Formats: sequence, structure tokens, C-alpha cells
Amino acid sequence: RNRPLPSAPQGLIVENEDDLLQVLTATYIEKIAGVEVPDRGHMLCPLPGHDERTPSFQPHAHGEMTKWYCHGCQKGGSIYNFASEMWGISNRGAGFIELRERLMDMFR
Repeated sequence: RNRPLPSAPQGLIVENEDDLLQVLTATYIEKIAGVEVPDRGHMLCPLPGHDERTPSFQPHAHGEMTKWYCHGCQKGGSIYNFASEMWGISNRGAGFIELRERLMDMFR
């Protein structure tokens, strides 16, 4: 049941919300933010309101292939945290339900 999902955005099959946590960071960043993620290293932060010239966004924080961290804005986390920041939807309470539904629609 804990199988990794393909890294390419095409053909992702997410059957439940727990599967969302298996989507690779590069895949969800590219699909949600519409930016290309480098194979390694840092990139410019795609989060709204963080305009920078020096790349500070680490797509695979601490070697975890489903996490991210921005050293400039000091934000990071999972697919839920990233989508919350990008879409301006709370990742708590009713906001989390909306966030999860949008993600399920995107990756189903």
C-alpha cells in the first residue's frame, strides 16, 4: 500500500488523501506552481510574495523526496503546506478539507 507514485505528473493515480503524501516534491511543485524543479540543489522560491534573486528554495529538504523548505521565507513541509501557501487556503479545519479535495482532483 505504501508504494511510491511516479515522478511525472502524467498518469498519477491518487486513491486517497494518504496517497497525496507519497507524491514526489518535484511532481507537486511543478504541477501546482507551474515551474520546473531542478534535479538537485536550490531554486528560486515559487511561493507568492517571495521575490528573490538568490535561490533559497530546497525542493527535497533533508533528503526526503516528499518535503520542501525555503531558507528565505523559513517555510516548509509537505504537499499540504505547499498547496496552502500557493493557493492561500488554510491547512487547518474546513480549509484543510477544501485543500485536500483540490489536491485529490489535481492528482487523481
